[in-house]
Amino acid sequence: MGDLQGQRTTPAPSGKPEDVHENEITLSVHHRGKEHAFSLPPTSTLQDLSVSIAEQLSIPPANQKLLISPKPGMQRHPFQPILLTTLPYFLPRFKITLLGSTTAEVNSIKDAAPSSPRPLSSSNIKPAK
Repeated sequence: MGDLQGQRTTPAPSGKPEDVHENEITLSVHHRGKEHAFSLPPTSTLQDLSVSIAEQLSIPPANQKLLISPKPGMQRHPFQPILLTTLPYFLPRFKITLLGSTTAEVNSIKDAAPSSPRPLSSSNIKPAK
C-alpha cells in the first residue's frame, strides 16, 4: 500500500498508470496540482485509501475530503466502506481529487488566528437607517 511515485509505471492507453502488481488496483489521487498513485488490494475500501493517503501525504482522515467524479461525488470522514472495485476507475473521465491539509498546516493557521474575537466598541456600532 502506498505512494508509487518512486516506482516506474507505464501509462495505459487511458493515460492512467497500469497496475504495478497483479491483483492490485492503482488509483490516481490529485492533490494541489500533483498526481499521486496508490496501489491497493482489490478488497480495499475508501477507508483503506484514506489510511494510505494519511500515511503517504500526512493528511489525517479527519482532514480529508475526496471528490470522486463521476460518482459517488464528495466523500467525507468517516468514509463509507465502499469497495474500490465498485468505482468506475476504468473510465477515462474518472478522477479522485483530495481536498485537505496536514495537521501542521491546520495548527499554523490556528496559531496565527487571535485567541479571542475582537470586541466591538460602541463607536463602531451605528444605528440602522
